[in-house]
Amino acid sequence: MQKSYRIISYFIVFIFLMVNIAGVSAQNVSVLGEIQSSGKVFIGSSNGKWSPAMPTYPLLQDTGIRTEDGSASIFLKDGSRVDFSRDTVASINGEAPNYSIHLAKGVIAFNITPAASLSVTTPSASISVNSRDGLVRKVGYEKPGRVLGVISATEKGTEVRNISGKILVSASATGSRQLASGESMLVRSNSDFKVYKTQLAGGAAPGGSGAAGISGEILGAIHLAVGGTAITVYDKNLSSGNASPHIP
Repeated sequence: MQKSYRIISYFIVFIFLMVNIAGVSAQNVSVLGEIQSSGKVFIGSSNGKWSPAMPTYPLLQDTGIRTEDGSASIFLKDGSRVDFSRDTVASINGEAPNYSIHLAKGVIAFNITPAASLSVTTPSASISVNSRDGLVRKVGYEKPGRVLGVISATEKGTEVRNISGKILVSASATGSRQLASGESMLVRSNSDFKVYKTQLAGGAAPGGSGAAGISGEILGAIHLAVGGTAITVYDKNLSSGNASPHIP
């Protein structure tokens, strides 16, 4: 009888420990914001399992996003936003207000508030927005504003298009280089690179301060609103065949 009681006691203790461990694990998972998606989009968990995305979904740490014939947007707690065009695979991590994205392939457009920082890694480059290490953030009279840009990653390389603000691009071939508003950089997979002016559809010029945000429609092309002016940035996935002229 005593042996039976001992086994039951051990079992109760085991259940208690498992419940508490699960509770602690749940408490350690931070909600970074919200995911909104349309079309064929999948959400990946930390265990590698992909599930069809609901129209609205909480954004947790270490969440994967895979868009096929669809698009997704993440709205972060600090007011920042990142849009994912179709045929994009990425994962999001971090803790507010410092976020990180691993972009395996595809195109993202970002609108980052002055209070937040974003680091993006691709197979050929690392990109920092509002870096906390002081390389990008500048102390002075200039009032910080939102940083808007577009990053595309393919097997041929990484293209970073700066619409507004300052963006730091790092690669083995280039070292670290800061892009000002209106500058773009292509880092090819063969370590070749070049810097050029950001090209926008319709001949519009990049805006400076006063970025209003991303309009939200990135199916086919990426549309940004900068300084009250709507801008379209060429997307390599555009169905009409228009693509960035810098990615062969």
